[in-house]
Amino acid sequence: MTWCYLGMSLALFPGAAVAQDREMVATPKATLLAGLGNDFGWVGTQASAYLGPRLTLFAGLSYTPAVDSGDPSGITWAAGLRGFSRGRRHTGLLEVGLTQLVVETSVTTLAGVWGRRLYGPSAQLGYQYASPSGLTALVTFGAGYTLSAPVTGSRFQPALGLGLGYTFRKRV
Repeated sequence: MTWCYLGMSLALFPGAAVAQDREMVATPKATLLAGLGNDFGWVGTQASAYLGPRLTLFAGLSYTPAVDSGDPSGITWAAGLRGFSRGRRHTGLLEVGLTQLVVETSVTTLAGVWGRRLYGPSAQLGYQYASPSGLTALVTFGAGYTLSAPVTGSRFQPALGLGLGYTFRKRV
């Protein structure tokens, strides 16, 4: 009886290995993520198109909510390039982009109450997990430099990102 089980497992093993190899050879085409952070624009979505096996072009489109009366709110964006380390599931990444870095709180002037959103270049390091089934998680952290001087504080600002989504792959 044990020989029967051994024979069945050996017969099934090569087929499982071939199926797994097909999953691992499939090259990524695009990734869609929902999340928050600078590389998403703030709270929203992000799409990445693979330019090669380890290089993507990304764009984020989202919404910045007003926390207090007079704070700026509305559609926000981000865009950049992302380079990945070797690996199919677990990859490190380096990202450069143009993102929203700061939302300044309301300031009362003679003209009224206003706030503004400051954009600038940013660089981030991160990690991406993309399962063979397509489930994808992304975490990034780094810093950016605002193009306009903030009313208070430094032009250098922290940059973060956290996303969950799906990677589409081209089957070979």
